[in-house]
Amino acid sequence: MRFIMSLSLFLFAGSLPAVAADKLPPGAVAKVDTSEVVKGWRSQPVVSPDGKVLAVRVPGGFDLIDLNTGKAVPVRDDTGKRVLPPKSTRDSGDTVLAFALDGKTVVTANQDKCVSVWDAAAGQHLRDVSMPKRKDNGSGLPPDPRHPADRVFASSHMKALVVIGAGSLFTLNAKDEFAALDNYIGGWVKHATGNGRWIASTEQAATIEDEFWVTDVSKRKAFNDTAAHYGGSVGTNRYAGRVCTSDDGKLVAVNYWSGAKEKDHGVQLYRYDGTGEVKLADATGGEFVGWPALGFSGDAETLYAAADGKLSSWDTATGKRAKDRDLPIKDGAVTFDPPRDRALVCGGGHVYIVELKK
Repeated sequence: MRFIMSLSLFLFAGSLPAVAADKLPPGAVAKVDTSEVVKGWRSQPVVSPDGKVLAVRVPGGFDLIDLNTGKAVPVRDDTGKRVLPPKSTRDSGDTVLAFALDGKTVVTANQDKCVSVWDAAAGQHLRDVSMPKRKDNGSGLPPDPRHPADRVFASSHMKALVVIGAGSLFTLNAKDEFAALDNYIGGWVKHATGNGRWIASTEQAATIEDEFWVTDVSKRKAFNDTAAHYGGSVGTNRYAGRVCTSDDGKLVAVNYWSGAKEKDHGVQLYRYDGTGEVKLADATGGEFVGWPALGFSGDAETLYAAADGKLSSWDTATGKRAKDRDLPIKDGAVTFDPPRDRALVCGGGHVYIVELKK
């Protein structure tokens, strides 16, 4: 596949911070300095719809990074003081982020009973929006007053934000009104596609084998179309880890593990056209121990897995594995940005930008 983007055209002409070539580690085309970036999966950044701003997890909250200047936007409340101390209930260590569709606001969720809305340009806290109240589940026990806010993402298809709360789906409109969606969401590891329409999740309640699911949030009512929503099982005595869906909802990838043996760790790929699993070449072994980050290219022709400083990739039609590439740092958290065919590697005080298409 041909080279898609050059550095001069990446994001917008001349906008990236100037970095001398000899300062960049292998695999990076640019880097953006930030401070106090947390290592590990919680520090995965999210990018604004226009690709110009990153929101990055830091201790006790998040930072907004302007990719035009390479500088962090101070995140402050209406008193003008820096917010998000480590024990803040507004943004704890479990904070997850999403940009609103217009890119002007950031919404955070952290398993509390509300989501918080922030001005993306000024970094100012605007308001908290309480989650919907729970209904009596018939157990005779008093229900929790409100749903927790587990995950939030923007859905251009729904023209709203979608919030996941304890396995339930809600849309949040511009008037801060919640509406429930009757769609099934299983498990606790979830991925939302770039267009906000599809969610992939793993069901880790099984004792013998774990399952994974794909849900179409545009369908307001749950339905049992096996070909479109039930992803499948990772296999007997295997446990599902991270899961990822292509933006068109036709492909789902999941990693699995089953014990201490390296050969029992790997990545699987499935498609929903009736053909089922796509056998991936060289997709098992020690390099997939743990939770490698998974992602698809914008055209869904390539599956990526990032772990331990390496970027592996497969052709989604044939399952053939391409030559591995180096990532800028070994232990950085990786977020894939399919619309722009890039990876954002966060760690060591920097966000590195990696072009995926060549």
